[in-house]
Amino acid sequence: MMLNEMITVNIALGYRSISGDSFVIRKHYVTENGISTEGWLTTVRLAGKQYEKFFPLRRGGEPTAEIWNQYQKKRARYYDARWKAREAALQYLRFISTSSPKAGLRGSGVHGIELEIAFEGSSNDYLCYFVVGLESTITKVAITSDRPLNKAWERAVRTWGRQYEIREKDIARVLLNVPTVDAFERLRNHLNKSGSERIPSRVTKLTQRRATQGTLRKTLQKKVMNSAEALDDVASFAQGLQQEIAQFQKSRRKR
Repeated sequence: MMLNEMITVNIALGYRSISGDSFVIRKHYVTENGISTEGWLTTVRLAGKQYEKFFPLRRGGEPTAEIWNQYQKKRARYYDARWKAREAALQYLRFISTSSPKAGLRGSGVHGIELEIAFEGSSNDYLCYFVVGLESTITKVAITSDRPLNKAWERAVRTWGRQYEIREKDIARVLLNVPTVDAFERLRNHLNKSGSERIPSRVTKLTQRRATQGTLRKTLQKKVMNSAEALDDVASFAQGLQQEIAQFQKSRRKR
């Protein structure tokens, strides 16, 4: 799943729609002091707030109506693309730094990786897992004697990074945030209270014994910058997306 599929941009309603591949901008009329002005309107919701920009077609000076119309339409497209880039950056940062609201006690601190405890037939026992991905592309990484907690988390995060095209510096930061055995214990208690199965406490106690004492953390701390640098500023990430959008639009105009 590509992250840009998660982006939702609400465009203002109107008429005489002009549609492009990555935006929809519409003609709109604004009435002020009894005077109606025609123009291009683009709106977007970012982090729960709505923004809009109106580009009037009324002109002053020399430009012809058609030139002015095209100029204002291009300005509207520019703002639309810039807002979408900003929303994409916010979506990405939420994805790599928060659990899905639907995850509940299964949350790991990022979207796309969840905690699980399930019965494993080959071992005839319950095991603690990290589950990566969606239903169609799920990868389960079990915590075992050969793959203790930190190593299981590393494999899960590496798989997550490849599947969701996460930047390497963000993968390195997430690797440091290993979920605790207590998180699995809280999940075990929840499953026992809400389901018909009874998962024994020895499952999480065994996971605790398999957990290493921070050896991976010491190694990774030498490879990553501090958290402020690891999480890039939204504006810098949005700028990169804006450049990609501009290059794409430029390539389409040449066709």
